[in-house]
Amino acid sequence: MKGCLLLHGYTGSPWEMDPLANILEQKGILTYCPILHGHKDPERDLHRSTYLDWIQSASEAYTQLSRQCNDIAIIGFSMGGLLAFHLVQKYKAKCLVSMCTPIYCFDVKNIAKDMLEAFKVKNYQRIREYTGAFRIPLKANWHFRKVLLSSRPLVKNIDVPLLIIQGKKDPVVKPYSAQYIYHYAKSSLKEIRYYEHTDHRFHRSRETQNIYNDITSFVLTHL
Repeated sequence: MKGCLLLHGYTGSPWEMDPLANILEQKGILTYCPILHGHKDPERDLHRSTYLDWIQSASEAYTQLSRQCNDIAIIGFSMGGLLAFHLVQKYKAKCLVSMCTPIYCFDVKNIAKDMLEAFKVKNYQRIREYTGAFRIPLKANWHFRKVLLSSRPLVKNIDVPLLIIQGKKDPVVKPYSAQYIYHYAKSSLKEIRYYEHTDHRFHRSRETQNIYNDITSFVLTHL
């Protein structure tokens, strides 16, 4: 059986990946998107987690999926992409999709612009997302930096077919992170896709369906 492991982002949850997982399931691929350590209730639990816990969560999830599937693709969103870099060093994944994965992150100018726009149009959901980010424990943010720094050197070891997804309006991940991954990965089959109207919330973009189509096509080709 063919399988796909989907890894959500920092302070996120599997629901970010559910629509994509559903599409892949319809194509006959078994999917699994675990809740990373400390992410059931990030504001309450993340201070108990370390970056090693997150790596371990991803590793255990891959092992669990491998009990049912011989061929596995990995899709990692944001921090999930960083965790995926660790997995492809250890396991024989068939291919990797890196979605909005931070090598360089937190563009303050774009974040401020995005917040101002949210207030102007009274996008209360977006405002809540930003204010919620300020409640994340400082210790957890320090461990996010640790996973970022530990993952960056691993890019040069990536040798599986690789698809890099990046929104050009992403205020969280600087778009040239994608260029870094593409340049340093040694995969013989690699491609990079930019989306002009997409920010970090790939699942709420007007280009979301295009993103899903591109990922699905890539996974079906290489899995």
